[in-house]
Formats: sequence, structure tokens, C-alpha cells
Amino acid sequence: MIYDICYFLAKAICKLLFRLRVEGVENVPRFGPAILASNHVSYLDPIFVGVSLPRKMHYMAKEEIFRNPIAAWFIHKLQGFPISRQRAGSSSIKRAVELMREGKVLLLFPEGTRGDGKTLQRPKPGMAVIAELSRAPLIPVYLDGPGQVLPRGSRWLRFHPVKVTFGTPVHPRSGTTSVAGEAKKVDYELLLEDFVQRMEEIRKKSQERKAP
Repeated sequence: MIYDICYFLAKAICKLLFRLRVEGVENVPRFGPAILASNHVSYLDPIFVGVSLPRKMHYMAKEEIFRNPIAAWFIHKLQGFPISRQRAGSSSIKRAVELMREGKVLLLFPEGTRGDGKTLQRPKPGMAVIAELSRAPLIPVYLDGPGQVLPRGSRWLRFHPVKVTFGTPVHPRSGTTSVAGEAKKVDYELLLEDFVQRMEEIRKKSQERKAP
């Protein structure tokens, strides 16, 4: 109930005040598991991605937020669960894989921290581990605008258009999860490289469209 209320209110605000535009929704499966991996430029990113899809999503939030009981209760109601920014714990990865096996949608920010909105930071390997173990499609999500709506260090929102782009899915190259050791690390690296390349393509297209 709380999720639904927040969803419809936030969606109306995002469209009205920030002229939210969404592209590539067809790249997200209507049913079944999906991992949404987005760049991170603002504290508002989960909201903009969340209202861009009709499907409910779970998401990872930094563990510091859960130290406040009220915030922890509210985040849990919005289907969030904690993760450490320093290390992706086994419990977080296990929870993410369970959600994929249940056919849910998971939103994560593999950069681990907010960027400058101009360049993409190297994604953390935990994203690749979740994708490899669950075999769920990894969908790159590029956000353009939230960094201007709530810039770093600012406490006030600014009126600025926001665009959310869902790219074509990236799939693990290997067809098995039984490989271990160095071979599996190679699989993780290949998946990360494919993801970074796909994200760069989306970012460049977005910047080209904005150019005069």
C-alpha cells in the first residue's frame, strides 16, 4: 500500500515538475527477473527510475540509512534492503539472487557512489556476480538530469528536465554457473566490459542529442 501510494504521487510530481521522459521501456521484460543497473548522480535516482516502469522494483540502499529506525522502516516498505558501499556482502548478494529467482525486478547502482554526471565510474564486481548466479538479464539504465535537480551539496530542488533511458539487455557470455576460480573471474570481467560498453553507447547518444 505504501509503495503504491508513493509510486503514484512521485510519478505525478516527476512528470509535472521535471518533465520526465522515458525511453527503452520495451527493453525491460514485462514478466520475470530483471536487473536494472543505473549510473548514479543524485539521491533522487531511485525515485526517477522507480516511476519510469509499471513494475514494482526492489533496490539496494546504503546501509547507513538503516541505522535510523524510522528511515529503515520506510525503506523496507519501499522494498529496499541494505548494502555496504565498501564491500558487497554475501547476504546482500544472496538476497538479490533470491529476488531474481522469484521473478522480481532489482535496481542497483554499480558505481557505488554518486558521480559527476559527465563520466561513468567503473562498476563494482558485485553486479556481475548477481547476474552470473541468477542468469537474469542485466539492463543498463542511464539517467540524465537528476544531478541538476539536486546537485551535490544542495538542499533545494531545482526545476530541470529528467530523462531515463533503458538500454538493451546484457547477458552473461557463459552458459553455466558451474565454472569456478579464475575462469569465473574472467566471466565477471567480460560481463562488466559488455555492460560498460553498452552504458557508454547510451551516454554518447544522449549527449549527442543535447548538442546544438
